[in-house]
Amino acid sequence: MSKSKWIWNPDAFERYHGMLVHNRRTVSGTYCPPMWRIDSPSGNLFLYKVAVLEKPETVTMYANTECATILVAGKRYHAGEKITVPEGRQMIKVNAFKESGFPAIYVEGDTFASDETWSHGSYGRKDVSAGTNDMYTDISDNPEIFKFSYKRIFPLNVEEINGGKLYDFGKESFGKLVFENIGFMPGALNTANDQIIYGADHSGTTFAFFGCKFFKGKNCAVSIAARYNAFLFDCVSAYASTDGFNYHSNNDTENKIASSVIEV
Repeated sequence: MSKSKWIWNPDAFERYHGMLVHNRRTVSGTYCPPMWRIDSPSGNLFLYKVAVLEKPETVTMYANTECATILVAGKRYHAGEKITVPEGRQMIKVNAFKESGFPAIYVEGDTFASDETWSHGSYGRKDVSAGTNDMYTDISDNPEIFKFSYKRIFPLNVEEINGGKLYDFGKESFGKLVFENIGFMPGALNTANDQIIYGADHSGTTFAFFGCKFFKGKNCAVSIAARYNAFLFDCVSAYASTDGFNYHSNNDTENKIASSVIEV
């Protein structure tokens, strides 16, 4: 059986994930919507492939939406059904619809395994190859979830400013904050009474502290309030007025959102 890939409308993958990135903009913790045109992917999908079979072939189509059918030899089937394609010249057509995200399909077979040899029916315009990406070759993959690759980056420049240090990484990036072997005094990371506090919504933010020391918090030595993940390894706090380590969640439409914290 040939290796299959998830396939979709051309540019659907790029449009969808680009839309998500543009919609993640914040300024000083406040959401800032994009002020330029943002294109979303189409909810309709029409893909097809033509081939000449010397013998019958079994294919199975899967989709990331319940609204998907495959047309073989004049008969329409639903996703997940095993279908026998007769020998001779055959055209297989797949139609799908997804209201949110973007529709994608995965076909298992030999000649008709889903890949860039499938064509996108563009409803009257010139047909082009189906969209695909080599990161999504397993049936368990979800092309609506971007497969980020991670690497640890370090500041390119450190500048002394107003009694503190400004760490410049040279470019804007999404990442996790890692603090290692640092001693924090009160107000080092904020202007509140505790060592650390985020009152705004920091959904998805991850903090990692390795071998850090927190001294003389006017209230708690370490306090983080938001929606986040925090990992503290071999860290200590001293001379706190109340708690050494204190973690909170912010309200979200009157519902508490739990934060995830691991201390080692």
